[in-house]
Amino acid sequence: MCDCFVALAQATKNNEIIFAKNTDREFYEAQYLQNIPAQQYAAGEKLKATYIEIDQVSSTNSIFISKPHWIWGAEMGANEHGLVIGNEAIFTKVEPSTVDGLIGMDLLRLALERASNRHQAVEVIADLLAKHGQGGNCGYKEECRYHNSFLIADTEGSLILETLDQDWIVRPADDFDAISNAYTIKKNFSKISDTLLENTVERGFLKEAECFNFKDIYEDVIDSKFGNQRRTYSLAKLAPMQRHFRIKDAFQQLREHGDENAVYDDLTEYGIPRLCMHMKGSFLDATTGSWVSSITPERQIHWVTATPAACTSLFKPTFMGLEIPVHGGLPGEESDTSTLWWQHERLRLFLLDAASNDELEEFNRERSVLEDKFIALVDSCPIPMNDQTKKTCQNVVNSCWQEAQMFEDKWFKRAEATKQ
Repeated sequence: MCDCFVALAQATKNNEIIFAKNTDREFYEAQYLQNIPAQQYAAGEKLKATYIEIDQVSSTNSIFISKPHWIWGAEMGANEHGLVIGNEAIFTKVEPSTVDGLIGMDLLRLALERASNRHQAVEVIADLLAKHGQGGNCGYKEECRYHNSFLIADTEGSLILETLDQDWIVRPADDFDAISNAYTIKKNFSKISDTLLENTVERGFLKEAECFNFKDIYEDVIDSKFGNQRRTYSLAKLAPMQRHFRIKDAFQQLREHGDENAVYDDLTEYGIPRLCMHMKGSFLDATTGSWVSSITPERQIHWVTATPAACTSLFKPTFMGLEIPVHGGLPGEESDTSTLWWQHERLRLFLLDAASNDELEEFNRERSVLEDKFIALVDSCPIPMNDQTKKTCQNVVNSCWQEAQMFEDKWFKRAEATKQ
């Protein structure tokens, strides 16, 4: 399970495009941040993605990504041109390939490395699908194969790209838009792959082209039900904030646990729709990282948690081109509190304990004050960031991360003390 949403400039208070994603992976599947510089490559070079080797291109962009520790690709990320992408698992009436190819996270990273805007990102993914297909086990401990959709945003707008094997379909995003584990494109597409209609006819799903409704034809209604419910919930939360939506609202949106008082006639086994996930009942059940981007032509700011569970995490800023402040070692499979990710996992369990409600409220108050401070500090950074102002911006980012680490350490020690 994952959830992405976007607010276009006309929907936000500060005329910025806001992109956000919660990545929901297997419980305890640690995720970390990575800066990868732009690079040049010789003709004929290859790269090894998660499962297969493909041709490398002559040059790649500088990228900043959040990735599961064992996967080559990324769950979400940005590049030096202000392009930001998140992906979603999609389950359809057509079984995903059992042949290893590029997984959705590989496609996401490759698009960031090779494209400079949202339209080029679609072209890159379309070309890679045609050449290599999509396929491979995306589960860590459990087998899980799926098709993919992508929310793609840049400084000018946003697109939603949905795939089925080697085929694809795309539409422009609305002022407020969201994707979850379900298709969103019906007849409202702007472009499709050359073979999608032909393959749909061959599968016996379509008799006349004018009746083509991608979502209705291909969606697995049962497996997509919870995704559809979460997307509806997400859009309902966004709608009242038209022209007033801010970065801090995006943080809160990713922390939503659903409306306990709402009445639902068709709940799934997962319960009420919510965007922050921490359920032990299924293998795809935990928010393992969260990301919010503020995108304008003048600057792009990326707010990341680098920790599990948005509801107990602190969003910290960085700019493309700056160093990620030191925040412990890289997390892996084993619990290791020398890493921020695993330290926070221990803290999360303490804060969400039923006996710790007072502590959680105090934690939330202190966190809100810190995030307000971080936003004000970032807003004070020179625009645009250039070689002369880069050091100033780096100092601001470092200061925010240092304060965030002190905050985490204080609460972690408090959590550990209660166990003794």
